[in-house]
Amino acid sequence: MNTTENAPSAEQQWLARQEIAQLQRLYAQATDLIAADSEANEAAVAATYLQIFTTDAQFGVRGQMSASGPLAWLEFVKTSLSALRGTQHLIGSQVVEINSLPDLQGVGGIAVMTSYLHATQVGADGEVSRVTGTYFSTATHTSEAGWQISEMMLEVLAVDAPGTRSR
Repeated sequence: MNTTENAPSAEQQWLARQEIAQLQRLYAQATDLIAADSEANEAAVAATYLQIFTTDAQFGVRGQMSASGPLAWLEFVKTSLSALRGTQHLIGSQVVEINSLPDLQGVGGIAVMTSYLHATQVGADGEVSRVTGTYFSTATHTSEAGWQISEMMLEVLAVDAPGTRSR
């Protein structure tokens, strides 16, 4: 049997990478909705989080906290951003490495992704702060939901806020 017959095509790998990278970008957009108006946007953000994350997804900010499940992470995000007037999360330099693609039934498939973060935060008083860091994520594929993030860890590189020094 020729093993190249079963090897994923370059097109299949490219499509999977695009689908996986889109998950992190959707997360950033949804998170910005919470900062803009938590009460008005919470249902939409919850729906997005439930779409892009597995129900048992593991989250964290390295060295600071962790949570299990997209709705628990949503509560953390709401609390973290409650004093802000708005945020803008820019995701860049995304690299997706596919460990395996799903089989013909859509089962299996795992990938890891790194995504750079540059978040601008505007406080209620108009002061601007910035956070830079890297998201380290794992995505899995199921026949029911397609690609979803099952683990997401933020490693903060620096915080630039009024009256603070970058760490």
